[in-house]
Amino acid sequence: MALMRTPTPSSRCRRGTITIILLGLLSVMLFLAFTLFQRQRGHGHLVAFGDAHLYARYFLESHLGDVLQQLRLKINDPGKTAGDRVLYDYFRGDATGKFPAFYQPSPLVKALPDEWTDLGLELEPEWAPDIKVVGLEAMQYPPCLQVPELFSPGIERRGTVAVTVRVTLEGRRYALSARVPFTVVCRLNPVFREFVFFADRLDLEQARPFGKEDKVNITFTKSPDYGQEPPGDFADYKGFPWFFPSSSDSPDPHAHGKVFLGADDKPIYLNLAGELRYKESPVSDLWMINPRWFKANKDINEFSANPIFMTRSGEMVRFRGMDIKLPLRGHIAKMGIFGFSHELCDPDNGLFSQTTRTPKSIWADDPSFDALTAENDLPLALSSALKLYGPNLEDNPDVPQPYTGFPRQVFGNVYARFLMLTFFEFPSAQGGGQILPYHGDGNFRPPPHPRFHGSEPATFEPPEPGQKYTWFMSRVVSGGADRDVLSDDYLPYNLFDPLGKGNRVLLKAADFAPADGLRLNPNRNGTFTTFAREWMSFDPKLRLGQPGTSLQARVCAIFPNQKAFKQYLRLDEGKCWVDGVVYVRGEEGLDLEDITTTDIRGGTIVVEGGIRLGNITHGFAFKPGPVDPALLDPLIDYIGKLPQSKILTFVSRAGSIRLKGDKHVGVQLVALTPGVTGITDQISWESPKGIFFAGGLVLDTPNLVRRVKEFGKDAGKNMFLYVPSMGDAKPDTVVQVFPRYDNYDFAIE
Repeated sequence: MALMRTPTPSSRCRRGTITIILLGLLSVMLFLAFTLFQRQRGHGHLVAFGDAHLYARYFLESHLGDVLQQLRLKINDPGKTAGDRVLYDYFRGDATGKFPAFYQPSPLVKALPDEWTDLGLELEPEWAPDIKVVGLEAMQYPPCLQVPELFSPGIERRGTVAVTVRVTLEGRRYALSARVPFTVVCRLNPVFREFVFFADRLDLEQARPFGKEDKVNITFTKSPDYGQEPPGDFADYKGFPWFFPSSSDSPDPHAHGKVFLGADDKPIYLNLAGELRYKESPVSDLWMINPRWFKANKDINEFSANPIFMTRSGEMVRFRGMDIKLPLRGHIAKMGIFGFSHELCDPDNGLFSQTTRTPKSIWADDPSFDALTAENDLPLALSSALKLYGPNLEDNPDVPQPYTGFPRQVFGNVYARFLMLTFFEFPSAQGGGQILPYHGDGNFRPPPHPRFHGSEPATFEPPEPGQKYTWFMSRVVSGGADRDVLSDDYLPYNLFDPLGKGNRVLLKAADFAPADGLRLNPNRNGTFTTFAREWMSFDPKLRLGQPGTSLQARVCAIFPNQKAFKQYLRLDEGKCWVDGVVYVRGEEGLDLEDITTTDIRGGTIVVEGGIRLGNITHGFAFKPGPVDPALLDPLIDYIGKLPQSKILTFVSRAGSIRLKGDKHVGVQLVALTPGVTGITDQISWESPKGIFFAGGLVLDTPNLVRRVKEFGKDAGKNMFLYVPSMGDAKPDTVVQVFPRYDNYDFAIE
């Protein structure tokens, strides 16, 4: 695996750069001062020019180290008053005016002139350092991005802090100067931060949307809820799907987190879960379907429990549906919709068990239905493993009804798949009328149906000229086998309507419009997959701090192993301070136990190897198992107010993140594998017992088959939420001061 190249000690010397650690230097300084004091006691108090030169340098190195140490500590601290945040504001402003006064000598450094008086040294420090920012320039971005004015000349920038400190000794004025590189970068990653779920190669889990090649629609579904013990034939499909509800009631789509299911040019079909009775099945996804999205419908705004056909005993069977009036009096197209559930194919207690109808008798002519049931009827009971709009809330008294979801944007060629049954009913029709069978020709008309006790046959005709037969017929909507014929009638899964006209639209990369304006550039192959590849690229020849367009060019510190990084985080002090983009080397990767502190300063942690994480709780007292309902409201409220500055992003370059814990607040996980060609286990849970996750997941393939089974062992439903601040219009930034000095110069003025 390619490594980031860092300067060797010899190359540092050749470039005239050094690294100073303040505390170590001060210790050496004080030791030298004490030794010299002892020497001077025996040799008088006359100081030669060479000694004065050394004393001045020792003092100025301590002074300079103290200045830069305070700069690093205060530059990312917003403070409690305006006076506390002068550095914070300066570097997030234009950083071209007069450098603000911030420095107060530390006690150790301030005491040195007095301590050296006994040596006969008269030090006259100029405590106020001379500081200015030079060489300011905007950070670069991948070519696939359009950079808005907010980012150019640069919310993200690089430059140099030029510092000079001075002291007068024995009538001579000495100066020590250094230039320290710095960058201003976003704590969160562009584009990725907008997503609660980003799976850019989910298509690898759905080579075909049918049978064993479909590893997306794999959740055994039966009323009233998921997780039931399935019949023997369905034993491999027991488990819980992923639930992605919203933590916000804002109408702003940026507050809910986006979803991308790729690849950019591949279709994905998600089976909507069905119901036993209208609005009485919590598992049902049919609330996502609105009558106004059907081209055949002009007037109906809400489904009802529509009587479609009769049982053997003469009772009407009711389904979620609507009646569309046809031109002739008493002629009606009775439409009902069905999701995927065990009730659809159960011959004993299913939807059709008390009737003469069967799914095959209704949809046999549909090539998608034929492909779905080619081996057996099992796929009719399997719904999507991804619930991208959370659970069904249409029977929740605390939610406004009718429930229509929330404005989450789902990107990709993602379609909602379900079944529609239409009967042509006319006066004296028996048993519910004539099924309108599947036919790919929009001008098709089924054979006239004879009236009961009448000689004139009844013929189906659409209510208005120009309407197609295919709009009314019984079919698998968004079936997958007839996309080349009926693509205009496929229903996008995305519920967000950017124009507010009640339409269902596919959202592509060109429609991606985050609040910060950092869009994908269609003229530079601006797709989500392209961005992921360009942003995550690592060049082994790129030196630390060298300009570049990727995440690598934002790194400000490299740790040789996880031990060094953990010390940097200050976990033993009850802190978790990242404050930037850092890189952890080593094949051992990073293994962190539970982080329970609220004292978090976020950033991006790039790990060369794999990652294992305990819980990250932000101080919440989670118990094992599902989240206590009494804790849920405070949690949601906290997440709604959680700023970007407290969010941690973990990136595994090895594409492997294992979660030892199952409670993670304010976390984004990124595990991508360059050139992935098959299903890869990238983010997984070791022993989930009520997953609660607030942040975002970025990966190639979630490996839904394993995750659904993994979640099936869970003690309760999982919950994946977005942190609304992640989509803010102005990204939170952090200033990174590099751990080296350039142009280090000591001089007599």
